[in-house]
Amino acid sequence: MNEENPYHVLGIKPDATAAQIKAAYRKQARLNHPDVHHRKSPEEQNAYAQQFRRATWAHDILSDAEQRAYFDKHGYTKDQRAERPKSKVEIALLAAFRNALGTVTNYRQADMVDAMRAELEAELNNVRRELAKVQKIVQELDTLQGRFRRMGDVENVIEQDIAESLVVMKAKETECEEKVAHLCECIGELGHWSYRADKPPQDDLVGWADKMYPASPFRFVTS
Repeated sequence: MNEENPYHVLGIKPDATAAQIKAAYRKQARLNHPDVHHRKSPEEQNAYAQQFRRATWAHDILSDAEQRAYFDKHGYTKDQRAERPKSKVEIALLAAFRNALGTVTNYRQADMVDAMRAELEAELNNVRRELAKVQKIVQELDTLQGRFRRMGDVENVIEQDIAESLVVMKAKETECEEKVAHLCECIGELGHWSYRADKPPQDDLVGWADKMYPASPFRFVTS
């Protein structure tokens, strides 16, 4: 059920009433219940059983006010949140967080989000410098290409080397440009974050995180 949308499973709209949810589930249950298809082939029985489980899962989510509200807010259930793989941005933010831990000595005074942003901006500057060097090499190779001639029926190793080097450096240029765009996206994501130096209430860590970071699906709690 990792990527499932309970509304899509039951074929209803997000503003469906409790009665509409129940009616949609009953319809799916009547169509797919294993008892209805016990005389069919094992493959068909498994297919109908899977549809029945999907409908039951969707009904369980949408008939529970808390779980439905969570899905409506985030676009995924709590179970899906635990199962889903981390995005490239989340992985980068985690790396920046861990690197920032090595530079911050007092978590009660420093702003960890600012420290993470500094880590990402430093990496971005390094990549931009590397990109500038690569672009200069590409420009030089473009200028040199086609200028060398060799008399006779002998392979022009210089032109061949220039052409091969151009392929390599242009691929490197593309890689650097993608890194720049990725790091800019990560820094932009930090604009949705804030940090509080005091510890969160231990009896409501999830609620505290949701209030502190409502704009981002990614969470961390400082202990």
